[in-house]
Order: sequence, then C-alpha cells, then structure tokens
Amino acid sequence: MNLILRLSMALAFLLPGLTAAYAYPDLASNHPGEMAKIRITCADAAPSDTLALQVFDKALFDVSVGETRIYKVVKDRQGEYPFEFPVKDEVNYFNLGIIKVNNPKKLATFFDFTILSNAFAERGDDIHLSINRINAQPAFNNIFDYDLKFSGTGSVKYSTRIVLDTMVHFRVSNYIHADGSYNVSNTLSRQVRSGIAYIQNQAGEMSTVAHDLLQTDWVSSVQITKVRLLKSKVSKLDSVKRSNFYASFSMLEADLEPPLTARSKILSTYYLQYRLYLEKLRQNKAEVDYDELYEVLPSNYQGIFKERIICLFFNLYNYHIVNYNKIYENAVNQVTDKVYASFLAKYQTHLTGVPAYNFTLYDDKGLKRSLSDFKGKVIFLDFWFTGCGMCVKYFSDHLSKVEKRFHNNPNVAFIAINVDRSKRIWLGSIKSLKYTSTEVCNLSTGNVGDQDPVIQHYKVRSYPQPVLIDRQGNIVLFGDPSSLTAEELTKRINALLKI
Repeated sequence: MNLILRLSMALAFLLPGLTAAYAYPDLASNHPGEMAKIRITCADAAPSDTLALQVFDKALFDVSVGETRIYKVVKDRQGEYPFEFPVKDEVNYFNLGIIKVNNPKKLATFFDFTILSNAFAERGDDIHLSINRINAQPAFNNIFDYDLKFSGTGSVKYSTRIVLDTMVHFRVSNYIHADGSYNVSNTLSRQVRSGIAYIQNQAGEMSTVAHDLLQTDWVSSVQITKVRLLKSKVSKLDSVKRSNFYASFSMLEADLEPPLTARSKILSTYYLQYRLYLEKLRQNKAEVDYDELYEVLPSNYQGIFKERIICLFFNLYNYHIVNYNKIYENAVNQVTDKVYASFLAKYQTHLTGVPAYNFTLYDDKGLKRSLSDFKGKVIFLDFWFTGCGMCVKYFSDHLSKVEKRFHNNPNVAFIAINVDRSKRIWLGSIKSLKYTSTEVCNLSTGNVGDQDPVIQHYKVRSYPQPVLIDRQGNIVLFGDPSSLTAEELTKRINALLKI
C-alpha cells in the first residue's frame, strides 16, 4: 500500500523558529494479552508449504520495539492454516506470508511470498481468509493475482485495507506548478479523499479504533509516497522555484494531513514514518543532513511519540549519522520509557570505540571463519545480497579499487558477508565478480539470511553496509556507502595502519 479535508488553520512548520511541538498522550500497553485468530485456506499452497506470521510488539513500521513473534503453521486436517496469538498492545501489526521448502530462487527475505504486509489485529479477531487465484499467472507470482476474501469477527478492516491497496496509482506526478509552488489539486490528494470516503462508508462494521487507525494508516501511506516524490523533485528545482515551493509549504502541510485522532497517530506505524519523511522535506536542502534531521525531533515532538520517532530515526538512518556518538548520547537522554530505551540501547553497537562483534560464519570453501581470526588487522566488512544494484555499483566504483590498493598488505583484511539464503545463488554471485572479489574472505549467513546474529547485532537495514574496524578490534565507522568513496576509505585505512 506500501484535497483531503482542508484544515481551517495552516500548520506553522515552515521556519524552525515557528515550529510547534506535537504532544501526544502516552500509549499504555499493560493490558493482559487477549487472543486473535486467523484461519487461512489457500488452494495453491503445496502440502510442504508453511504459512508464517511476523507479529510486532510496539511496531516501528517493520520492526518491533518489543518482541517480534514468529508463528509458523502447516495445513491441518480441515485444510486450513490456523493461527492464534495474543494481541499484547491495543493492536498488533503483523506480516503474513508463505515459506516454501527448497525454493531455488530464495534470497534474503523471510517470506517466499508475502500475503499481507503491515496489517493490524485487534483483540477478539476471529478471521477466515480464503486465498484464490484469479488468473492464469504462475502460482505465487504477485499478490494481485489472487482474490483475498475475509469473513468473521473483525474482518471488515482487512477487506477494507485490500480495497485501499488497489486505489493508489503513482504514475501521475503533478505535485508542483511550473513556478515551483505546491499543487493542491494533485492526483494523490484526490486518491486520499476517495480512500477516506470508502473507510467512512465501512465505519459501522468495525471498531472505532480500527476505523481511526485504518484512516490514519491510509492517509499516511499515501503521503509517505507523495513526500518522498516531492523531496526528489524539489531538490532538482532552481533557487527561485525552490523558494516558491517552500513559500507554499503551510498549504502543503494542510493538504497532507486532514484531522486524525491523537490516539491513532501514536498507534500508526505509517504516520510515524510519514512525519519523519516530512521533516526531511522541510530541511530545504538538496541532500539530507541527518544530524540536523535528528536535532529537530526532540523539539518538534513530545511524550511517547517523541520516543517512538527517535527510535525509528535510529532504525532507518543510523548509518547516515556523522557525529554518531554525540547524537546517540542525546537520544539516550531523550528516551526514558524502559521498552524504548532498551530498543535504543541496541544501537550502541555502532558507537566509535566499542568492540566489534565476533561472528562465526562459513566461507565459500566451507571453512568456519570468525572475526577473531583477523586479530591485529585493519578490517573492512561489506554486507551485500544478490540483486542489490547499489552493492554492484559500490563494489565496481569504490571497493574493488581499494581492495587492489591493499591487496599485498598483510595488515588489512576485506570480508564480504552475504545474506542470500541460497548457497547456489551466493556462490554464483561470487563467480560473477559483480558484488565481490574471489581474493577476499567471502562469508555467508546461510539459510537464516538476514536473521543471522551478525545482521541483528549491527541492525543492518540497507545494503551495501560498510563497517571499518581498527587493529584493536574496535568499531571505527559504521558508514554510509555514498560518503565512503574509494579515496575516503583508502585515507581511513592508511590512518589506521599508522596507529
């Protein structure tokens, strides 16, 4: 899913000095867990297929602040896949998908085929989902090749979400007038209005919480796309047109955000991400300054929402932060809720000077290798996966050149860690020489893919992900590949060799 009602007063967010602080009621989550049930029938599912649920406690889009619970089931005697799980928060977001046995195309993803993404369950849901193919396309090629029918208690919010998913079309890009000012009558705004009207027509068939949250998710998901497109377009405008755009910014914000309930803003993972993207757009810079982006969060937001958006910032952008230790120290002082503080504490693994994680993985020759095997060397880690276009570009433009420069230096080690779940695909990609060299230490996380402890420890979210480690085994840089060019990496390695 990865003009709405016009606000009577424009929001005062254009200038930092005028920025108002958002305040939200705290989100209590100490209710005893109550169950949700989802039973699924799927004619295309093979007897060996497993259906799985990822349930997120205190979700931050696609990650949990609390626990990520995994439920896997096989087909029962009634031909159904039955799930039953406690809803620990007011709602629990979840992903639903199929895991196939011995899939030759399996890469790093958890699911082989995703059925539902970022849906939410309420206590007392008792749902039946029937999945049937509606055309002659190969099985499990695209979710839109299937008809998903929901029935039972709580089902209307799911069927409404499916309808909303089919409403959005991103091809028409009429968001900015010729002079650079914002066009209120753009395609996505009209689609948002249509979606809101559809949700309101279903309001009597769902709970107030579900109605409000579905509306907030819908509005925010579309506006995420719009804000990202606007950021891309505005960065290419000349100075006059860019000034015209930001002069119309209050009108833009009024269009972006119709009245939404405070409670749903806290619960919605989409709204959280939308606000973060909006802060990026507000910067009025061709390239986002992520340190500056962080600095506005504590002043623009309050309460539990502030803590949630700071945690999401670290989850999405930790590798972009230049003054990491300083920003992290400030964040620790801002985040006081025990659960969110525990989540943030996991990002101390990126602090300059902390010991690097001593992983153990198998190399392309079947030998077990650990980070400690390279003790006393300057170590460069590169995380990648097959099909990653930026991984290919980074290796071709930068990393391959640096590897050649230090090829004969025994005090420098290059380690490439792959997260493909298929050994065959991984070995084939090594031989292609597009992602890595056969001269470096090539390691794989095996069939656990991105769920391996080394990936979880470093919270790797995007690829390629470079990590530089000094000769004492401490983190020097958990970096952004766009700034870690061949020249910059060479300079840093040479400096570490002198220590």
